[in-house]
Amino acid sequence: MINKAIFDKYCNDYVNILTSRDEAHLLAWECQKNFQDNWDIEELDFAAMYDRSIHSNVSVRLWKRDGYFPKEVMLDFIGLDKEFSRSMFRDLFDENKDAEGRVRRFVYHCDIFLEELKKKHKLASAHFHDDLYMPSLYLGFKYPEEYTSYAYGLFRAFMEKLGAKNLPIVDDVERYFKVMKVIQKLLLQNEDLAPKLDEWRKEPIYYQDASLFLAQDFEHYVLSCP
Repeated sequence: MINKAIFDKYCNDYVNILTSRDEAHLLAWECQKNFQDNWDIEELDFAAMYDRSIHSNVSVRLWKRDGYFPKEVMLDFIGLDKEFSRSMFRDLFDENKDAEGRVRRFVYHCDIFLEELKKKHKLASAHFHDDLYMPSLYLGFKYPEEYTSYAYGLFRAFMEKLGAKNLPIVDDVERYFKVMKVIQKLLLQNEDLAPKLDEWRKEPIYYQDASLFLAQDFEHYVLSCP
């Protein structure tokens, strides 16, 4: 899958610098804890619950940047049909179904919602979920050990830097989740990593249990290296 010697070099370097890594890289763990503390799909006021769950006291850049605001659009969708929106998330989080199908159905339902929104708000032009980043982010928040946010370009570049021969040529979220679990397992074989991760992530605002955001942070580190 990957060149183990290349991985080991990056892994050792990552562990050595982990505790000095900028706090901005901990954002995902902060948001993950907030989601875990607030998500309740049965809550009557689904919009308020969603708003509380997809929240950060540090930065909103995971879901709001210039020209990119999927949270606001999802709140519009919930305003159009709260119960259908609830059913979308219930299906996305149903672990009895394959992940690929779940994220694709979620995007399909967002497409339908967007057409309804356009009838009411002429400026609605995108729902920002079709690149699969947001559906996978929701999954990562809900199931920390199973999923993390997906971006095809980053995944391909990451695999290339690790010397993988069989690079992804199309979107493949199932493969991405499997690869990141392998990366996580390999990372944790380094005995120095766990105590340094605990030190780096010690503040209670961060999610403290096992999370694939560790593997993703390693991915981002590797991609930042020359």
